[in-house]
Amino acid sequence: PRGRIVRLISVRRARPQEVERYEGH
Repeated sequence: PRGRIVRLISVRRARPQEVERYEGH
């Protein structure tokens, strides 16, 4: 559930690395 929110924020910041890190967590 948190991955979805983080993914939207990360995508807005243009940081794909952060999205992968949150998803793996």
